[in-house]
Amino acid sequence: MSANNGVSPTTQGPVFVWVKFKFERTLLSPDELAFMMDVPRLGIKVYLNGNDIYEYYSISNYQTNSWNSPIYFQLPSKFLNAQNNEIVMRMDANSTYGINGGLLRVGPSPIIAAHYDFMNLADNLLPRSITNITLFLSFCLLLLWLARRKDYEFLWLAMTGIFWSARNWRYFIQTPPFDAKVFLTISNLLIYLFLIALLGFAGYFVKLSKFKQYIKIVAGASIASFLLHFIFQFTYGDVRSLYLLALFISLFSTLYIIQESAKDPTLERALIIMPLLLLLGLSFHDIGVAVLGWKGLPFSLQPYGSILLFLTFTFTLGGRIIHAFDNLENMNAILDTEVKAATDKLKVSEKAQHKLELSLAIENERERLMREIHDGIG
Repeated sequence: MSANNGVSPTTQGPVFVWVKFKFERTLLSPDELAFMMDVPRLGIKVYLNGNDIYEYYSISNYQTNSWNSPIYFQLPSKFLNAQNNEIVMRMDANSTYGINGGLLRVGPSPIIAAHYDFMNLADNLLPRSITNITLFLSFCLLLLWLARRKDYEFLWLAMTGIFWSARNWRYFIQTPPFDAKVFLTISNLLIYLFLIALLGFAGYFVKLSKFKQYIKIVAGASIASFLLHFIFQFTYGDVRSLYLLALFISLFSTLYIIQESAKDPTLERALIIMPLLLLLGLSFHDIGVAVLGWKGLPFSLQPYGSILLFLTFTFTLGGRIIHAFDNLENMNAILDTEVKAATDKLKVSEKAQHKLELSLAIENERERLMREIHDGIG
């Protein structure tokens, strides 16, 4: 069975929220049962039929941020009743960390274990690997830009990957390097810097005719959202709905890029626009599930869309570089042909000059002999 506790954040300090649900063992399995929770973010204590069976980071002021690591454990058989059972949970709730809990599951151990493995892979291990790959590629692009300062595509794309990777760090770190609330706030605000870099790269790459005006508007809207987010973070507390602002900025910017690109459509521009649209769709899914209560997949899709977008951008940029190398090779081939033609012409010229010099030498020698004969007769 499963239950969604839906604990909402508050503007007050840490509080305890009690959650209780019941299940009938005979409807699940007579064998071993297991418990799973998707997103434990704060202190959690689990009681089975009045017995304390599990404790998760319940130490006061312990700064933990392992958001995307689900918890899984087997329910002790000695505390299970043959039929009706009750699980009670004491859960910390604090607006600093957002929602605590997520989807709860109780069922046969093999089924719950398989689901735990899938969720841990989809929402934790794979996004972590994707983030590390993106960060590595971003630093490679940054080095390329340092070598070629005029190619700002490298800088825009490098900043896109660095900001995105830095934001995703909050999903995997167990203990923040400094105050948890400050760390979380910085992570939340990085989404707006990521937007500026992402939309800046897309606009610069497709060569928007009014790029400077475009990036000023994008940066202005993102910074305004940044400040609003900062104020809400330390006053109201619940900032989830503000992510809609980032979505609207992305949507209108992408529509403008499509409109301008339609005036001179190319495959290169299409390859930039398609992953932008895909990322928007995945963002709609994630924000709809987290903010608007939509029913969707149980894990975030945006990390997968982001790596696809970043790799598409990288390959498109790589295609432009390869095209430049092809042009360079063609120029070298043309130069080789011209040099060979000039060399052949020079050889012909040298041969003709040598023949002329030989003819002149023979003629001079003939004249000398004629003079000697003439002088001898005289």
